[in-house]
Amino acid sequence: MKLIIVRHGETDRNANEFLVGHSNVPLNDNGKTQAQKVAQRLAGEHIDTLYSSTLTRAKETAQVIAAAHPHLSIRIDPELRERDAGEFAHRPVADRKAAQLASGLSARDWKPAGGESMRDLKLRTSRWFDAHCRIATNETIVVVSHGLFLYSLLECAIEDGADVEKDEYRLGNAAVTILDIPVEGKTKVIHLNDISHLTKR
Repeated sequence: MKLIIVRHGETDRNANEFLVGHSNVPLNDNGKTQAQKVAQRLAGEHIDTLYSSTLTRAKETAQVIAAAHPHLSIRIDPELRERDAGEFAHRPVADRKAAQLASGLSARDWKPAGGESMRDLKLRTSRWFDAHCRIATNETIVVVSHGLFLYSLLECAIEDGADVEKDEYRLGNAAVTILDIPVEGKTKVIHLNDISHLTKR
């Protein structure tokens, strides 16, 4: 199968390095332009299924992509939401990092009050990947979601030993990643964190 991963366009919170988590925030003007450019980038792709998170910033991005593919309806899935930031929602990213370091726990095991750890997120992502991607052997699927969810999705899709460093799993707003996932064998990375479409006029 071909898996096309799209991070949503920019929001004011992203631009200012604040956490959002499960909160609904819209795309800003730059994010709306980015969504249009992603749609142009994917206009020539045959897409069988388009999934989106329930959160506004992802849905707005997916709606622009879907407009270029009249046969598509968007499958809205709450499992594709961003990591729940708990008490750190709408606070600077640096605050969460400082709290995790102060706890003495690893970044994967630390959990904000009322939120999810990265380990929790990986379990949620793995369930979704197994249920929707491993069975779609001859399809092209597009997933529009969020930075940390997509980081975990790439962990699921790219086996250990792939020639990709995990730092490269951190995707920019409106970045496109394309994977070829065979029934057997290693996933082939066709494009990773591709933002070349964002610089085109």
